[in-house]
Amino acid sequence: MIMLMMIYVIFTKDIIRDINLNEIIQDNIQQFDYRIYRLNIKNSDDLKYQQLVLSLFSQQQNNLQIYIDCDKQPKFLDSYQWQTTFQQQQLKIQYQQRNLRNCSDVLFFIAVLSEQTSNYELLTYVLDGIHFVEYNLPLIGELHPQEIYQFKVQPIYFNEQITIEINIEQAQSYLKKCFKDDCLITKYDYNNTFNGELIDKNTYTFINSDCYNCYYLLGLLSEYKQFFRILVINDQLQIKLKEGLYDQFQVEQGSSLYYIYNKSDLTNIKQIKFQLNQITGDCILYGSSQNIQPSQSNYDSKDDYQIIINKTRQYYLSVYGRSSCKYRIYTIVEREQTINQTQFKQLENGISVLHKQRQLYSFFIIQLEILLDFSIKLQSNPGNFMMYVKSNISDNNEIPDSNSYQWKDTKCININIDKDNQAIIYYISVQLLNTEGEFIIEYKLHDKIKVYEIGDKIIDSVGENQIKYYKFPMLERDLLFIKEIFTENQITNLIIYISLNQTNIFPKEQSNNYIFLNSNLTIPQQELICHHQCQNLKKNQCFIYLSVTSLSGIIFYTITTQQLNNKILLHEGCPLTLSFQQDILFYYFLNEKEVTIQWYSQGGSQAKLLAYLGYLNDSKFSYEQFQPQNSNPSYPIQTIIIPQNNQEYILYIQVQPFLQHFENDMYSIGVYETVKILNQLEKIQDHVEKGQIKYYMLIINENIKSIIFNIQILGDQEQILIFLQQGVNSRPNNLIQSIQLSLQIDTFYIFRQTQKRFFQQDQYILGIQGEFDCEFQLSYQLQNIFYLFYPNGYLPQEIMEERIPTIFLYQQKSPFKIILAVFIGTISIRAKCFHNQVTSLDFTDSFILDDIAQEFKLFQFDACQYEQCQYLIQIIKIEYETQAVIQIQTNQKTIELFENTPQYEVLKQYEQIEYIFQTQYHFLIKLNNVYGQIQVCVKDQHNNNTQYYQVDNNMKIIEYIMTKLTHASFIISIECLTPYANFQILINRKNQKISNLNLGQILNKQLVNLEQNLFCYQSFTSVFNYNNTSKLLTLQIQTIYTSIEFFDIQLNHSNANPIILIQKQYKKGIFYKLYDVYGKYNLIITPKITQSYISILLSDENIHTLMDSIPQYQLTKVGQPNFYQILLPQKSTLFIEILTCRGTVLIQGTSNPSNLNKQIFEIQIMNKPEQYFNAILQLEEGIYYFLVKLISSQVKDENQNRISNYYIRQQTFNNVEPIPYSAFKFSNVTLNWNIISNQVIIEIPNLIQDYQFSVQPQITIYYIIQQFQQDEFVCIYESYSNDTNNNTSLFKIEQSSSQDNTTKIQLNITDSSKINLNIIGKVEIFSGVELYELTYPFPITELNLEGKQTQEEDNQILYYLILLLIILIVLFISRLLYKQRNIQVQSQNSKNLQIEMNYQTLYLK
Repeated sequence: MIMLMMIYVIFTKDIIRDINLNEIIQDNIQQFDYRIYRLNIKNSDDLKYQQLVLSLFSQQQNNLQIYIDCDKQPKFLDSYQWQTTFQQQQLKIQYQQRNLRNCSDVLFFIAVLSEQTSNYELLTYVLDGIHFVEYNLPLIGELHPQEIYQFKVQPIYFNEQITIEINIEQAQSYLKKCFKDDCLITKYDYNNTFNGELIDKNTYTFINSDCYNCYYLLGLLSEYKQFFRILVINDQLQIKLKEGLYDQFQVEQGSSLYYIYNKSDLTNIKQIKFQLNQITGDCILYGSSQNIQPSQSNYDSKDDYQIIINKTRQYYLSVYGRSSCKYRIYTIVEREQTINQTQFKQLENGISVLHKQRQLYSFFIIQLEILLDFSIKLQSNPGNFMMYVKSNISDNNEIPDSNSYQWKDTKCININIDKDNQAIIYYISVQLLNTEGEFIIEYKLHDKIKVYEIGDKIIDSVGENQIKYYKFPMLERDLLFIKEIFTENQITNLIIYISLNQTNIFPKEQSNNYIFLNSNLTIPQQELICHHQCQNLKKNQCFIYLSVTSLSGIIFYTITTQQLNNKILLHEGCPLTLSFQQDILFYYFLNEKEVTIQWYSQGGSQAKLLAYLGYLNDSKFSYEQFQPQNSNPSYPIQTIIIPQNNQEYILYIQVQPFLQHFENDMYSIGVYETVKILNQLEKIQDHVEKGQIKYYMLIINENIKSIIFNIQILGDQEQILIFLQQGVNSRPNNLIQSIQLSLQIDTFYIFRQTQKRFFQQDQYILGIQGEFDCEFQLSYQLQNIFYLFYPNGYLPQEIMEERIPTIFLYQQKSPFKIILAVFIGTISIRAKCFHNQVTSLDFTDSFILDDIAQEFKLFQFDACQYEQCQYLIQIIKIEYETQAVIQIQTNQKTIELFENTPQYEVLKQYEQIEYIFQTQYHFLIKLNNVYGQIQVCVKDQHNNNTQYYQVDNNMKIIEYIMTKLTHASFIISIECLTPYANFQILINRKNQKISNLNLGQILNKQLVNLEQNLFCYQSFTSVFNYNNTSKLLTLQIQTIYTSIEFFDIQLNHSNANPIILIQKQYKKGIFYKLYDVYGKYNLIITPKITQSYISILLSDENIHTLMDSIPQYQLTKVGQPNFYQILLPQKSTLFIEILTCRGTVLIQGTSNPSNLNKQIFEIQIMNKPEQYFNAILQLEEGIYYFLVKLISSQVKDENQNRISNYYIRQQTFNNVEPIPYSAFKFSNVTLNWNIISNQVIIEIPNLIQDYQFSVQPQITIYYIIQQFQQDEFVCIYESYSNDTNNNTSLFKIEQSSSQDNTTKIQLNITDSSKINLNIIGKVEIFSGVELYELTYPFPITELNLEGKQTQEEDNQILYYLILLLIILIVLFISRLLYKQRNIQVQSQNSKNLQIEMNYQTLYLK
């Protein structure tokens, strides 16, 4: 909340600190404060075509945010054009981004905002891209002062030795290891070698160790302008030569340097020339097509200056020093291709073109409209390029390349128009020197045309025969031009030529539409209709061009333009571009089609749009209004859809720009036909403007898996965004959830359903949005095939039966292999190879692989001979049931293994494969699907300990126990001992996995048998003294499906022992009370079963959290609030019960935590305080809070506070109903007891089951009997407690008797005259893996032992007297009945009521 407020804070500070490029700013900032910096650039050309980079360094991670804008300081933070997130520490602003915002590149405002008090360093610098360095290919270039030139070195394999040669006069060299794509070298790195190291010699060698999927950056920083040469060496290869590049080096007398030239594509190649330019000394050039090291005795050609060869893919050369020789060697390729056979892309004056290049050459053309000097500039990011230029009046018709050019450079070419050069057409070729890259190319005339808006006033002067050029945007309305002069001259001596032709931007006497001689000129609206704009997509809008000249002396003048009305007519498909200077009303003649209005702000300014239907002569009448789809006017793209059948009305569009728009910002507005019908395999030619979205509808009449769009763009594929959505009325854009693009293969855009197997039969809308203006050709096809991308070094892909057939896209230049592991069924595999670009997705012919597999099969492929190769691999099942895995990987001597990542292999007899695995833990090597016999050798590189194993047609698990748990590397070599063998290898860690515990957050975890899992928590509590004032932590561990007994649990602390205050273990959980001590808590859990699930919760004393199966005890005093929270992940039924020992409690609940302190509770559970209470609540998903208060108690502590402890437990029911509390009850509430031989015999009435409650498979009933004194306040309510104090409490558990109506127990008589008994009945019901528990408290009973003993003695004397009287009566009666011989004796049979013994496991029917 505080951060949201800070974002909208108005900057009121007057202190702004001025900074410069390359200056390291050290500063500090308070929490929620900000700093403002003003970056001044002395010369805007320093940033031309380059990136501006801001880097922020701080020890406090992820708490700083950067905001930046150009030219003018915004009032609000959220108004800054560019900003980072709190996770970013670097911001790169491209030249095109700044150019789009019309930045002057001389002034920037930077704001730094912090969430906490921080020290930081801020650095701003210029980045001229990152240049790729290929192995054995010299890179020669020029350094500029105080700019860091950066070069990327990509290792080929692990533990590779890399040597870098740097030839430079004097500069600082820095090498940095990078793991992220946005890695850069800054001047901060030069001052701090923590992330890299400075190189202080010309040759530097290092080993690529501890680096997987990383790369290295080499930075060069010079104090002055100088040339450099970089060479990354692979000792096994020669130095590479490339067309257009030269190598300048020195060879000593009697020594040789060896070179190689490769040319994969010989199309149109006439001949290749290798030129040797000797600077000092004497050397000779040898060449050979066979010998990799040509010499004086073994060569095909030799010459002091030049060797010429014909079409040869590979050629070897050497330079031999007859004396110490400094030289240049240069490669030239002569082609048969002519300019007429080549397609050139038109460049426009002042318009930058971003081009991503994959082929060797790209071609551009410049057609000058006026003979003025101009510059061609090339900025590459990333990649390395060479630019060749020639004019149309050159001496031949060859394309510009290394053999035929007039100008050549890697960055900038200045071309002067003079008597020797009067050409108006220039051909440009850009040569790619790496695998691929992208560049920005632009040409600009040196004499600029000044741009003005309608309504602006031109104030200027012009000399005699001098010419000034201006342009105004062309608007479809009447325009009035007014001119005034301020010198003693005639108005007609100031001549203005006006051109409305978009190809005539420099009007003159012989070429114009109007000659403006008098003081005013009106151009009618019908003359200002920009029809050409609908076809010319390379310009954003049409202009009115003016040229002003004087016939007599210097004339000072003003030119004013006025609009004679404020309504502009729009044409379908012809957008207009305007400024934010005024409110404008647009109108459009509707037809029977649905149309879409699209408005786009180029710089991010805001406006309010309103469209309505009205009449031609009454624009104020509004029949029906339409609002934009996006209700937020701050969004730079706004769309309004107008339904069809409104042709009797005129459509009006009102644009109201906000007052605080960005300076010099422009917006475009256009009306387009909303949806075009797209038929399968039909090709549509179309175009899209920048920011515009065009929609196309396709109809699907069958269930298909993939929709494939083929969109061929004239230019770069990244010039568009595409969206797909289901439904005839859908209009997808980047704000509306659409079907996600699954894969792009060059011009093919592939969609598939992620949630469902098929696309439903319906109508679908395709949206194409222009990132730039572009033309394209569109078609689509439907296929029942899954397309997936297979990245390099990725895990093996499971071939899922429901996804067959599948086509994988794989891109690779090096040799690689495919292992197809078929476990069940039969699979057909085919593969096609495409050089540079995929032109078709059909699998009809031209296969490089066509085979069938029923088991493990290996397919190997040679290296790609072109700049890039793309492979399409098709998988088709032949049998119905199929189970298989495909693995694609490059051929490596050593393959690195990672935990839980399987690898598959097929070997021939005596063939070996080597894996490397790095770990610091015990681990398991699992070999599965072994066919044949293999030998496994595991070698510890640290101590050379080697172990051998043999595996034969079986699976095997190799357990490796390390002698010392330190980081070590293991080499696992596997050799095939039979003609063929295949296997799967998998590494699992044997010991612990580490997770962090966060306070108040439940951690759910799945565990594996015998695998140690370490859970850590770092406490920062500084005060601790092992007494009642110490803070405590609560740790709860809950098992989901199994007993807690199946887990080995260990708990320790880095600084303190003991750390456990209370420990209670229950059947499915364990509860700890821990001392909160500074240091690290380590919880180690090792399961003893195959798979298990646990939940762990660590919390402090602020609020207690209840978990299923883990009850809690709490000692409290009357009136003290005790808070609990219960987390419900879904809608559930909650059972909660509470039982106090010596008093009554009250419990209430709420779902709003702020209500706790306000004592507001919407969940009223209890009407009055009670000793025992339970409730069943139906609750929605969320967190619920409960307040428990002790209301009364019979026990006081030493401070006369009435106290008691209580027991609270909860249980959630998701899919079943809770067991009702009325399901069981005591047979009666009378407790019979007696004293025999110093023992008390107690008969507890059994808990009996209600006849309505049944269908529970397993029931256990037991009783908890606790003796306590009158002032006792600790009671036990479950059978797992082990912390009772025998001095104050006697505790006993008895199983329920199933033979009698009561359960008898025996208690030893103590010295007390009275005994207080607390009896709790417990019912445990097992249903599957769930355990349900019910608690039944018996009324507390007081036994008077002393009174019972006196009464027994009196009764004994009375019994003796009665017995004597009975004997006398019997003797008397016997005398009277002496003569009777038959005496009848009656007996009664007693029936005993048998009760099932529920403590035993009984199954009730």
